Amino acid sequence: MDSPVMPVEMDFEAARAFQVEEDAKWQAENPLADVGYRSRVTTVSTPHGAHVDVQISCPSKVRLETTKTDGALLPVLFVTHGGGWVSGSHISEESWILRPLFLPGFKDSWDVLEKFVSDPTPFVSPFEIGCHPKTLFLVGSSSGAAITAALSQECRDKGVIIVGVILNNSVLCDYRHFPSRNKISESYLQCTQIFLGSCQMATLWNTVLLLSTDGQHPRASPLLGEVHDLPSHMILVA
Repeated sequence: MDSPVMPVEMDFEAARAFQVEEDAKWQAENPLADVGYRSRVTTVSTPHGAHVDVQISCPSKVRLETTKTDGALLPVLFVTHGGGWVSGSHISEESWILRPLFLPGFKDSWDVLEKFVSDPTPFVSPFEIGCHPKTLFLVGSSSGAAITAALSQECRDKGVIIVGVILNNSVLCDYRHFPSRNKISESYLQCTQIFLGSCQMATLWNTVLLLSTDGQHPRASPLLGEVHDLPSHMILVA
């Protein structure tokens, strides 16, 4: 398939190493305790053999007492991190979207979500709180928003109740299949020489294509999927 923009060489290992370094620095400077939250990291084993690190964060007891919600069942944000499907972490997502609000791929994310919906107790029991799995929100940034949007469609198809979805700076469609008059978003032709511009995005999409044939599959391009009868979506754009 011809590409209207030229992919570039990207050093994914170097990008991941840089992300780890930046994550550690950001986390040290921005502890969750500063905003009245506590967290723990656990590993979820999925049916297809993956071991996914999951961070569970919740309000501290002091915050719960202050907001008079101590003992109540809490709503849930299920967040999928961005990073071009090749980088990123729960820490980067905390800095990108969770902090202002307070690659796992699709299969990993769905497996973890399915486990949570079936029984949230193992996720939250160390915090001695309860949460209501039917007040569930899905959140994601960038490529994480693409996975989140696909999760929303899967939840609808499988009868999992979702209250709402938040998509931050979302990547919802392979640029070669963008539903426009010329089949490509004009921004991909205009933004070739910026940080993570269209040339870098083309490289990332080519990586995704290895998993999604031609980029039209709804799990890669959820904008091309069935979007009827979904819960309310809030879409943030830059």
